[in-house]
Amino acid sequence: MTNPRPHFRISWTFVSLLAAIPCSLLTAAPSARGQAMALAAVPDTPLELVTGGARALITPEERDDAMALLDRARLNISLHAAGVPPFQMKVSFTATGGSQFEGDGTMEETYAGPLLRWTERLASSSQMHIVAGGQAFATNPKEPIPLRVQMVRGAIFQPIGPAPGTGMIRAQTVQRDGQQLTCLLLSGSVPTTPMARQWVETEFCIDPDTALLHSWSMAPGIYVNYDYTDAIQFHGRTVAREITVVEANKPVLQIHIDSLKDADNLDPRIFEPTREMTSAGPAFALGYPRRFPMRAGLLENSPEQMIQPVIVHATLSNVDGRVIEAEALQDTNPQLAQDAVEIVEHSRFPATGLQQEVFINVQEHVAQ
Repeated sequence: MTNPRPHFRISWTFVSLLAAIPCSLLTAAPSARGQAMALAAVPDTPLELVTGGARALITPEERDDAMALLDRARLNISLHAAGVPPFQMKVSFTATGGSQFEGDGTMEETYAGPLLRWTERLASSSQMHIVAGGQAFATNPKEPIPLRVQMVRGAIFQPIGPAPGTGMIRAQTVQRDGQQLTCLLLSGSVPTTPMARQWVETEFCIDPDTALLHSWSMAPGIYVNYDYTDAIQFHGRTVAREITVVEANKPVLQIHIDSLKDADNLDPRIFEPTREMTSAGPAFALGYPRRFPMRAGLLENSPEQMIQPVIVHATLSNVDGRVIEAEALQDTNPQLAQDAVEIVEHSRFPATGLQQEVFINVQEHVAQ
């Protein structure tokens, strides 16, 4: 790799169109000569538990066992689920890094099935949100939720999303802190040869005996670690008291669940939006984290090239799909990371009505 800062010839329309291509189709791009272009390996990091030898689960029995383990972990961590009794939760957290809102923050939530009330405070952002009667309201429904706040809610309430369907499942048994974990790698498709983690894989590392989720990595470069020391027991669920989020080998969130308790005899009026909320119109909800690729243009005057992915973590507007905040999850080449963030920031994406948290696999090109 001889060129640390590639010079791109980018068509922003071309980039936006490629955002809809499945990750599995972009594991290797065709070169100008019609041959598959080499793909750089995922960088080494001490936080990556799958360092080699993860094998594909092919038989129906293996796949069923893996999905059963993931379902058990999901059941334990799902607090927004049918049958969960009403609760009140208080959370404190510290956000660092380069996002727009950093510092000490708090979040409180009261949950009662279809009724939900939660508040957040971080730096200059402070809002109350209410979900009632199938509608969402907020004190300022046009104000975006800070990226770090959306990450806090994702780490606590929805690290394990819907079932992955019929895609590729790979697994490896690992040791961390003297404990044996089963790491499941999920993707659309990767080669079946035993190998280390790939760019397109999402990773869950679970204790096979207790079904407790110990590590969640939506994409290479971000790791959410759950500490069950002094865990909270809540109606058959074991909830981690401490959650740490690391990006590019640096902690960006330290989350502490201060309390989680039953909410008995709730006054239903706390779920009624204020007159100001209703007059401001409906608010948006937060979408489950998702990922997709984008491909940058080829280098000029460089026949021998390879693909160097950079994962860009971003939030997208519920109204028009514009990028609200964006940061790179790989920083071994700062200029390459900056280029990837700029590609994303100059793009528009389809609006869904939700504020989306996305992990965009920017497929940059570098000289070999």
